[in-house]
Amino acid sequence: MKVLGLPGSPNCLGPIMFALDKEVGTFDAQFPHSDAIKAVNPWGQMPAMEMEGCGSAGGVAETNAILRALAMAGKVESAYPCSSDVSKCALIDFALDKFSQGAAYTGFVQTVYPLFGYAKYTATPAADAKKLETELELYFKRFYPTEGKFVGGADEPTIADYRIAPFVFCWAHAKSPVASCAAMTGAGAAFLKAFEAKVKPEVYGMLKVAGGHGVGEMLEKTVVTPPADAIDTAVGA
Repeated sequence: MKVLGLPGSPNCLGPIMFALDKEVGTFDAQFPHSDAIKAVNPWGQMPAMEMEGCGSAGGVAETNAILRALAMAGKVESAYPCSSDVSKCALIDFALDKFSQGAAYTGFVQTVYPLFGYAKYTATPAADAKKLETELELYFKRFYPTEGKFVGGADEPTIADYRIAPFVFCWAHAKSPVASCAAMTGAGAAFLKAFEAKVKPEVYGMLKVAGGHGVGEMLEKTVVTPPADAIDTAVGA
């Protein structure tokens, strides 16, 4: 299995890190709408993944689907115990889907994507950051009952933890408007420390350095600040 995408995209980085950390897949740098990605995903978005047995397209797309496929095909039960613990898998799926479809992801688009140059700030950046702080407090409280552990109190990172790691890393950066909020200085910081301790150093290092295009490098280079009179919405960008 081969993950297609770029390490400068947090949506791509979770599956890339999981594939390399667990040695269940490889990675090929591809831009959105490249021929390789469109061969798998006709909509052209990344990430995508080449995988046999997925119909005529020969692969799948969408971050959560790729993470599930990698874990199941690689039989990484500690990350997604689909054959032994349905309740735990349900909780992992809940965490995955809530993050992807809820206010946390929307908040990331509003507060961090502008720093990457991927979107523009809304007219109310301060209110967006405050709403995100509230959502992060709720998310960590629901899915991380034990500080320093993973989803549901697990000792090992689940696929949901790989999913959110790039986002939490960005939120913790000094340029993030929520870096100093209670959720990030508490549960968020504990999560990153635990995650770094569990994954291979070179894999965690991709958050910091990835050929000049990693999320950490992009945050270091950015000079964007929230304009008070911004009128463009970032949601859906």
